[in-house]
Amino acid sequence: MGRASKRQTAIGLWAALAVLAFPFAARAQTPAVPPSPSAPLPPGFERLWPDAEAAFRTHYERAMSCNLTGMRAERGRLAIAARDAKQRANTVRGTALADQAAQYTATIEALWQQALAQAPLNCPGQARQPQPPCKRATAPALQDCPVVDARPGHGPRFTPPDELATRLLAAHNQARAEAGVGPLVWDRELAAAAAAYGPTLTRLGRPVHAARLGRNCPHENLLQSARGGRTPEQMVAYWVNEKRNYVPGTFPNVSRTGRWSDVAHYTQIIWRSTTRVGCAVHSDLNYDWLICRYTPPGNIDGRPVL
Repeated sequence: MGRASKRQTAIGLWAALAVLAFPFAARAQTPAVPPSPSAPLPPGFERLWPDAEAAFRTHYERAMSCNLTGMRAERGRLAIAARDAKQRANTVRGTALADQAAQYTATIEALWQQALAQAPLNCPGQARQPQPPCKRATAPALQDCPVVDARPGHGPRFTPPDELATRLLAAHNQARAEAGVGPLVWDRELAAAAAAYGPTLTRLGRPVHAARLGRNCPHENLLQSARGGRTPEQMVAYWVNEKRNYVPGTFPNVSRTGRWSDVAHYTQIIWRSTTRVGCAVHSDLNYDWLICRYTPPGNIDGRPVL
């Protein structure tokens, strides 16, 4: 098998992993979905992409063993890869490979940002040994994500949302109020991660979830809508309308159709223990893509929605 065909096979496997990663828990850290398997690597990305992928995986391994020095080294590698990717993308601007270079650059940037957000795990002296992000809990008392103080206004990540974000947040909280649960707060880091995934959806042309650990734990709602066809409120309402099939209970037995997927967007919106949300609307020539990410995540098997 030639080098190009091997690379395309590897990228195809990443795309398959992304499809399989929702709703099942991933077993290893995987990056966001790279561009289309059929797309050629732009000049200069032949080593940049595999190097960034390797640094991302190694960073997670270092994080799992509380190797702070190793984490800094891999973050440095990712920072250099992100810088070099931008430079190489500029060299092919205006050519047929410009879009592909932009997609790879966005993906490498997203990996770097995810690494920066990754906390060290299993460090000596910790009160308990945390589970890897998004590993399925073995008992209701365990958390699926690291516990974070999610009080409104806590820290720089809870900056006031802009007008679009305010409308999306209000639509979510209206549905939660109708369900009798408290409001969510806006998380700009979740919103930034959601925005970084938008170009990948344009390339894929269909709503494929990012790999669970590639998005560093939060769950994700996706909507593909005709460009300009829906307001932000109408886009969220498309998910909320799933409540017509919702039956209160323990997930996944919460749908009158017998298929939890018929209500999964809605149940994530109203999931009682979810406290933070960040969304982005990515528009391309044909579609508006609504990407929302939630933490602590909902839709956990064996747990009640409300």
